[in-house]
Amino acid sequence: MIEGVNLSRLIGQALELDKKERKAQRGEVSKKEPVVSLSEAAREAQRIDSEELTQKLERIKKEISNGTYEVNADKIVEGLKKFI
Repeated sequence: MIEGVNLSRLIGQALELDKKERKAQRGEVSKKEPVVSLSEAAREAQRIDSEELTQKLERIKKEISNGTYEVNADKIVEGLKKFI
């Protein structure tokens, strides 16, 4: 997984594009609305990214509930630097 990428946002965008593609296939898209089609490779990458994110979130939830989750202060500082 790539550090610093908001996978939830990317997955949401991909899902929205997929929804538009399905509407276009049914002829429900207006002429002004651009249509983007996802390749099977892109759909597979999207599915894998979603599964990886789900696994990571489950791992973090377990660590928090077990009291074993460790906060990495360096990563927090690096993330905050982007907004300064």
